[in-house]
Amino acid sequence: AGTCLGLTAAGRQDDIVVFDIGRKLGGMSAVLEGRKPLWDRPVYRSLHKGIRAAGQGWVPAKSFMGDTARSYSSHPIYRSDMYGGLSKLWGASFLPFTAEDLADWPISGPELAPYYDKLLSRIRVTGADDALSGYFGGTAYNERALDRPEVFRRLEQAINARSGETSFIAGNPRLAVANSGPDGCTYCGHCFYGCYNRSIYSADMTIGALEAEGKLRYVPGKRMLRFKRLASGRVEIDWEEPESAGSKRGTDVFDRIYVAAGCIESTRIVSASLGVATFPIRENPMYQVPIVYTGGVRAEDFGRHIALINVLAGRLPGAGIERYAHIQIYPINVYLWNHALSKAFGSTGLRLSGLAQRTAGKHVYMMLFYLHGDYSKDSSLTFGDGGERLSFVYRDGTQEQMRLLVDGFAQALKGTGFHVLRHFVEPLAPGGSYHYGGTMPMGRSGLIRDSGCSVTDGIYVTDSAVFPSIPAQNHSFTIMANAYRVAERSLAL
Repeated sequence: AGTCLGLTAAGRQDDIVVFDIGRKLGGMSAVLEGRKPLWDRPVYRSLHKGIRAAGQGWVPAKSFMGDTARSYSSHPIYRSDMYGGLSKLWGASFLPFTAEDLADWPISGPELAPYYDKLLSRIRVTGADDALSGYFGGTAYNERALDRPEVFRRLEQAINARSGETSFIAGNPRLAVANSGPDGCTYCGHCFYGCYNRSIYSADMTIGALEAEGKLRYVPGKRMLRFKRLASGRVEIDWEEPESAGSKRGTDVFDRIYVAAGCIESTRIVSASLGVATFPIRENPMYQVPIVYTGGVRAEDFGRHIALINVLAGRLPGAGIERYAHIQIYPINVYLWNHALSKAFGSTGLRLSGLAQRTAGKHVYMMLFYLHGDYSKDSSLTFGDGGERLSFVYRDGTQEQMRLLVDGFAQALKGTGFHVLRHFVEPLAPGGSYHYGGTMPMGRSGLIRDSGCSVTDGIYVTDSAVFPSIPAQNHSFTIMANAYRVAERSLAL
């Protein structure tokens, strides 16, 4: 979507074609009229009939994305076949990178800043002026923060009360979610199944709007296989239509191409085109840690369904912590109870999840810790006859960093009623909706020569695959801003 915005911003009369493996679907992804609770709607009942039939209670079919994420152990690579891609199901965090994050990039904060602003003119982002504003800079949001349970306000205050001595800061999440108007969040809680009210931003909103304005042509159901630069200077691409009878294949020729299929798929396209089999990959090590609150909780705070809403926290560098670490603290909603209990107890666990949500659900929360990508040293992505393989090796000292983080966070909350269950720290193996890694760092790779992000003349990579480093916070805002920058700049060459 960021690439499309950059290519269309100048108002040129170029013939822009978007090839997408996704498909335009109706039904469950349709916009629902009115503001009544969505769980009363037939579409909700129809969807959940399918969910119950699917068995495991995690995110069925990755919200229309094909394979179901049933196990973290096999490291499968999921490709979205839904219009809007993996942005149809995501946490919606929308945070800029800081000057420190960009220190080893060939571009600076001032170069990216105008593109953050351009995105905020088109995408609705909730947030508030809080302790995080000083770290992330400015007000990178344009709508008021979503409502949160009172207990989350207490948690935020408890973290900030000792920030001077602990270096932990906390605030409201910055979410690409509408909070007003007909498409404003209804707190239905179905974020992890795809938003039926189109409150949560997804790429198809931008692409669809540009298509409606006549600024591009959207071609669904096509997957790029490889590219080749011709002697004429133009670029030929091979493509397939995997859903067609016999998996139809063909070629097309363009003046320029922009590869923005997510880290894994974009890297596969470059691998197939240039004959490079193995790429180093950087990814955020992720851990989950439960937290329990023993104080009083108002039942009405949890009367509405919440899913993406969280307390956003961070640990500033210093005192043994090398890079900024990112923390998101969520209520364990019914979907997460389904996941955890079904893993432990099978179908019986699914029956227990409702009881758990009504009782412990108001007092037990889940913290997700994200470390800087520097800790995924020696990890690799390999393509070959045996298929695709992700190999993750975390740098020596990663576990020690997590121990320092968790112990420090527990100390920061000592005496507040919030208790970090330090013995239940669990690493989350990459996989699932994996699309934030970096494999071809701009300016530091033989493939991507500079900040222009071109593999060769007329061929650009415009997603996180070109990131020289992988900071701890969510990357979507910067992926889109950099794609906007690269696309706009390419037209001037």
